Amino acid sequence: MEKSILFTKENTMLIVVDVQDKLAKTMKARDKVVRNISKLTKTAQQLQIPVIVTEQYPKGLGRTLPELDNILINTEPIEKVSFSCCMEERFMNALAIENRSHILLTGMEAHICVMQTALDLINSNYIAGIVQDAVCSYNQNDMDVALLRLHNSGVLLTTTEMVIYELLRKAGTEDFKALLPVLKERDA
Repeated sequence: MEKSILFTKENTMLIVVDVQDKLAKTMKARDKVVRNISKLTKTAQQLQIPVIVTEQYPKGLGRTLPELDNILINTEPIEKVSFSCCMEERFMNALAIENRSHILLTGMEAHICVMQTALDLINSNYIAGIVQDAVCSYNQNDMDVALLRLHNSGVLLTTTEMVIYELLRKAGTEDFKALLPVLKERDA
């Protein structure tokens, strides 16, 4: 795998973990997290970065939120029952097909499915990043401890704005101009 810790449009893949109806209803940071995931998926589409969406037991937790599903057209979610996405064969096959060394993770809950996936990715020699303002947990303490553990385990922490600019690398390009409306969106 590649040694650079920079996220580029050529080496990166975006994962949207379990942003589902019943789960999202319980999250205090739901609106901010969904807005940031929306910004990241729009960026991924513009930069032609592959996106994988997962759903944890959709029969019980519902489907991906409609506001994201409308952006993620032609992206069929990978259903799972394991907490780590890496325990699902379809997920690992999708990673192998895309052949990207850097994986950006977003979603719910940070201390369960997102964390276990990130740790498994690190163990599989991927460079994993958590978009800190695009993940959440019901309990803030669980999220804080998960982020500390992830950081101490070698997972890179970033933010939505930070990683979008990192992926763009410079201003004045057609991609930059196309993403200006996304970059100008600010949290309420």
